[in-house]
Order: sequence, then structure tokens, then C-alpha cells
Amino acid sequence: MHNIYPVEILSLSLRAKGMGLYSLIQSAAGTVQQYGIAVGFEKIGYKLWVVYIIYNTIQLGLSYFCFPETSALSLEEIDSVFETPGVKPVKMSLDIKKARKEHDRLEAEVALHGTPVV
Repeated sequence: MHNIYPVEILSLSLRAKGMGLYSLIQSAAGTVQQYGIAVGFEKIGYKLWVVYIIYNTIQLGLSYFCFPETSALSLEEIDSVFETPGVKPVKMSLDIKKARKEHDRLEAEVALHGTPVV
């Protein structure tokens, strides 16, 4: 899934360059991990898994708090989340979801009662 996120958030004009940079960073990290794991096992043994667990936990926390949620947003909304200057993307994505939920609630009230109940 981590390969999908950069494609989803980059605008069309930046997608090729962004994915090229992403691929370079992923390849470098994979190379370091591939060749460094033998040294790690040699130095600290099975405790290397503790290092991986801590690293992945930190990465999960940072992803949860720093990456905007894009699962229910349209492409235009995602574009506005990342391309609007001076706006925090996480806050904007949450505001869009909140506005959509309120809009759906009002539509349901109109369908039920004919007018929105305030």
C-alpha cells in the first residue's frame, strides 16, 4: 500500500518526478537493509528484531499523525488538500470529511422532512 500513497497525493505534473524520487529512496533503504542486516545480526543478534519493532512503531505513529487521510476523498479534493498554500493537509482533509458528513446529514433530513432541521 505504501507505493500507492505517493501516486495518490502527487499532482499529474509532479507524479513522474515524485515517483522517481520515491523509487530512489526506497531502493537505497532496501539496499541498506539487505546488506546491513547481516552486520546487525553479527553485532546484536536476535535483538535486531527489537530495533525493527521500535522503528516500525515510530513510523506507524508518524504516519497516523502526519499523513492526511485520503480514503474517501475525490481526486479534486485530494488535490486541494495538498496544493492549497498555507493550509495544513491533515487538518484540511479532516475538515473536508466533517463537511461531507454534515452535508450528508442535511440531505437525509431534507429527504425525510422536506426541509433541514436546524
